[in-house]
Amino acid sequence: MPFRQLPNTDTGRLKALQTAKEKAESTDPAQWAITAETKTRLDTLYTRLSREMQERGDALAGQADATQEEDKAMQRAEKLMSHFWQVFNLGIDRGKFKASDRAFYQAPVNNEELPWKQSEAEIVLWGNRLIKGEAKRIAAGGEAMTNPNITEVQTAYDEFIVEHN
Repeated sequence: MPFRQLPNTDTGRLKALQTAKEKAESTDPAQWAITAETKTRLDTLYTRLSREMQERGDALAGQADATQEEDKAMQRAEKLMSHFWQVFNLGIDRGKFKASDRAFYQAPVNNEELPWKQSEAEIVLWGNRLIKGEAKRIAAGGEAMTNPNITEVQTAYDEFIVEHN
């Protein structure tokens, strides 16, 4: 039993339209199997689908670039936040800071593990907590963290937020 295979992708549809358009253009109009109205619709549809596929390709390429930039910014923010937390915990071990100071960052007081993993939502949450918590801790008379300082963390965090949005 004969059957026809219709294109099932946009690329296949565009190729089918292009083949029909080329066949119509290489055939004498008196010999066309389609009407002049259908030929006009074919030309319009081919032009429109071709343009839309090009725009879609450009948009996907732009999204890929934006995702790559966001990933870089997120990795930098996560690294600086991690270093900040690790150095803070080392300061607690040296007696420079108190374990109770973890409460300023809304972190468990008796747990020195990094309180976040690496999801975007956790970076946003803990970035805010570190930035606001450091300001509160300093306002309460605590010594400012260094290497990295909160300004470095905030800069990386702000860059991530810009890319994320």
